[in-house]
Amino acid sequence: MRTFYRIAVRIMLPVLVLAGCAETSTDTRHEVVEPLPSQARITEKLSEAPTEEPTTALVPPTKEELYPHPKPVIPEAAKARTKEGAMAFAEYFVEVYAYATATRDPQALMEVCTDAAGFCLTNVEFIEHNIESGTYKVGYFMYDLEATGALEGGTTDRVEWGAQVIGYIAPYELQNVTSGERAHMEESRFVAGVELAWLDGWKVEEAQALPYEEVYDD
Repeated sequence: MRTFYRIAVRIMLPVLVLAGCAETSTDTRHEVVEPLPSQARITEKLSEAPTEEPTTALVPPTKEELYPHPKPVIPEAAKARTKEGAMAFAEYFVEVYAYATATRDPQALMEVCTDAAGFCLTNVEFIEHNIESGTYKVGYFMYDLEATGALEGGTTDRVEWGAQVIGYIAPYELQNVTSGERAHMEESRFVAGVELAWLDGWKVEEAQALPYEEVYDD
């Protein structure tokens, strides 16, 4: 079995983009991160979707329809400047990521990140592209989240802890209200490495997520 340290240090990976979004930023901050694992298969899945014209346009879903769960609230444990607090915040961050991605709310994501967090900046661009293109993730939700450990330090001097979170992404539908394309995404398990800096409270300095199977050899 491979160790958590592999996750904590392997933050720098290329960006994966949605079908139809071929441009990537020249800002190096935006070129060092990877969206959560299920997004790696989006381009392939959409290319498999039927190309015939839909008979009726899809109706854009509401936020409540996109995320029929309570909005994440930071737990008291995540407010402590301790190892345990960092782990609790890392788990909270993954919840916020799922909420922001499902509801297409980039502000919610940046509220828990530093201004230099490449993962967050890239996913803000991803969310904004989905808004512009009329793309939605219906049923996108992460569950059974568990912060399983943390190590001191990270890829920048500001990072105090790098925490690991394991969880599942529920099956969901990727839909485009303009083209009528649909793609079904299967349930997947992931491992996230979240680097945390203390700036009057925890903020995410960097993050990465990989499929569980790529990290652990069970």
